[in-house]
This record gives sequence, C-alpha cells and structure tokens, in this order.
Amino acid sequence: MPADHAAVPPTRRRLVLLGRSYCHLCTELAEALQAHLQGRPIQVDWLDLDEAEHLEERFGEHIPVLFGDAAPSQPGSVEICRHRFDPVALDAFMARIG
Repeated sequence: MPADHAAVPPTRRRLVLLGRSYCHLCTELAEALQAHLQGRPIQVDWLDLDEAEHLEERFGEHIPVLFGDAAPSQPGSVEICRHRFDPVALDAFMARIG
C-alpha cells in the first residue's frame, strides 16, 4: 500500500440527536443510543432544539429525533427514529450506508 494511503484514518460515521436538555425522552434515547453504539466508531452530535429556533416549527414537541449523517436542516438528512430509540432502524440505516 502506498505510504500516502497508510495515514488515512478509517471513516467515522456521524449521527445527530435533536432534543432538549430537560426532555426525559431525549435523555432515555441518548442513553440507549450510547449503550448500543459502545465500541463503534460513530460520532453523535447533540442539537438542542431550544438553540435551533429555525427547527422549532418543524419539530416542536415531537422530539427526540435521531438523524443519520446530517443535521435536520441540511440536505441529505435521514430521520432514523423519533421519540424512542429503535435499534433495528439504526442498524438498518448503518447497513445501507456501509
């Protein structure tokens, strides 16, 4: 393998969790997600709906929402699950994207 390819790190997948800090369902989903992903090279970014006013009308009280690869306001965002963690939906999404 050429030396310039040896330094390339493995691809790191990204998920975005939209919620609120005081939302018990958001906390539950985050904890279940963390346990499910343990040991996997997947980055989870937290997006607080109270700080993302442009998403308030779209989501309101319909949180938490887990998105794959992109934030909800970006093209290409895929909603994986809403309200409760769905490990089957997450695993299916991860299998589709490789």
